[in-house]
Amino acid sequence: MKNILMLAMMMVIMMFLGWSCIEDDIELIPIPQLTLEDIGVTEVWLRISMSAGNDNFTLKRNDSLLATLHAPIDTVIYDEGLLPKHTYTYIAGRGTILHVTTLDTTSHDFTFTQYILGEGQNSIIRDVAIVNDSNIYVVGAMYIHDSTGAWNDTLYNVGYWNGTSWKLKSIGMPSYGFDCEYVVTSPEPLYSIFALQNGKIIISDSRNAALFSEDTIIHFPCIPRGTRTGSITKIWGISETDFYLVCTNGSIVHFQNGVWSKMESGTNTDLLDIWGTPDGSTIWACGWVDFKPTVLLRIQNNQAQKVYEDPFPFTLREDSLSGILTSVWTKNKNKLFVASHYGLYSCLSNTTGKGKRTSFAPRAFPGFPYRMRGNSEADIIIVGTYNFIGHYNGFNWKHFDELMDQNGRLRSLGVKNNLIVAVGYSYDPIHSKGLVIIGKR
Repeated sequence: MKNILMLAMMMVIMMFLGWSCIEDDIELIPIPQLTLEDIGVTEVWLRISMSAGNDNFTLKRNDSLLATLHAPIDTVIYDEGLLPKHTYTYIAGRGTILHVTTLDTTSHDFTFTQYILGEGQNSIIRDVAIVNDSNIYVVGAMYIHDSTGAWNDTLYNVGYWNGTSWKLKSIGMPSYGFDCEYVVTSPEPLYSIFALQNGKIIISDSRNAALFSEDTIIHFPCIPRGTRTGSITKIWGISETDFYLVCTNGSIVHFQNGVWSKMESGTNTDLLDIWGTPDGSTIWACGWVDFKPTVLLRIQNNQAQKVYEDPFPFTLREDSLSGILTSVWTKNKNKLFVASHYGLYSCLSNTTGKGKRTSFAPRAFPGFPYRMRGNSEADIIIVGTYNFIGHYNGFNWKHFDELMDQNGRLRSLGVKNNLIVAVGYSYDPIHSKGLVIIGKR
């Protein structure tokens, strides 16, 4: 009897130990972690990770196999060709499930109003910054008539919109001599303006930059000789102590904590545009000029890298960048949009030239595109010659052909929520006029 009891106790102990081992084994089986990294209208980015194991496992969208992966892994999977505002189910491994609904498209329904700022004398508006609906700045060179009908000698280089009317301003920019000695402050044509995330405004002429508000101007330190080797074309930054200037001749200048520094770009092509992620971790620039290659640059960790170059940008390609690159825009670290005269290209952030072309015309836009901006990848605007304004809602294009004018030249653009402000000039061989087009949705 004693032996039988001992045997029974041993069997119970062994069963308990066996169950414990089974439970331990179950806990050690690796399970894939699946999270949504980013989402678009027709595409999503999924982060999939599994820290242990050495087995293969699958990633499916509904019943479709997307990939066979091998653990351990931590990577981002890009899935495209989806439908707008549609819910998909992603399954990783033996049961990790994630439901994702793609973004909806945006409305094309804009109403436009045109304004003339600068009545002649080769007036031009080169750039715009939107703080809000009743706080908009444009810069350039604007000339008007006085009360007698004669030309006013004053150069107006800033226009301010308060929500109901325009006010022209004449802002003095500093001039510096050799070794940055101050010479004089005088109004100069302005070339670029940028609204920071905090609502502050940076402006620049071809040589210097300043912090500007409706009533005051604060000049940044002189850019030392040799730091900038071209004329300033555009500004982008995350604060008044951390921003970039791109220039002709491939010149890039970084202002950080009160100090200007030269950044080697690897190109002498004129840089036409710059834009970066909201946190400033990745910045893009592009450019082109006659008889030089068109280029795309990526700036990370305070270094510029040339990721794409085309010395003869006149061959259309659907699956990689092509054409003259004039503008860049991004909303996040995953994706970049590039405008060329062949269309709008969407690229992943690790691109070396690969990108997907989308355009409403078989070959090109109806006007040469000079600037692109957006709110999201489902809300992008491009402007250009002949007063061309096109809106991409993430799925299709709307071209506002009622604005088309053979004399119109839209050179820059601001976009914020349901507001578009496009600027440029109405061409005349002698007396061009400054032009602003405001669109509201």
